[in-house]
Amino acid sequence: MFTPQDAIAKLDESIAVAGETIVLRKSNAATPSVEIMGHVRKVSSDEIDGTTIRQNDKKVIISPTGLEGFGLPQAGGFALIDNEPHAIIGKPDYMKMADTVVRIEMFVKG
Repeated sequence: MFTPQDAIAKLDESIAVAGETIVLRKSNAATPSVEIMGHVRKVSSDEIDGTTIRQNDKKVIISPTGLEGFGLPQAGGFALIDNEPHAIIGKPDYMKMADTVVRIEMFVKG
């Protein structure tokens, strides 16, 4: 049976291969923060709505691994990608299995 822990482990494995280091912050201040791995890509044309999500924005996919002491990312937070702060747009999507967060997807500005 495929468990939430299996889903998290599979995502961690994929991000380890195709991801990059990012720093999550609760605000644009340096602390509190947590350094994790994430998959960062440009938004696709079907994700662009012209008002909230624009062509220059990015989609970030992360695992809940490493967020235990920090908590889940929230609207108003920031992701430091390549040492550049990017504001989280709206509330991130928390994908769950059996009430356990197994994947987090969020859009960030620029």
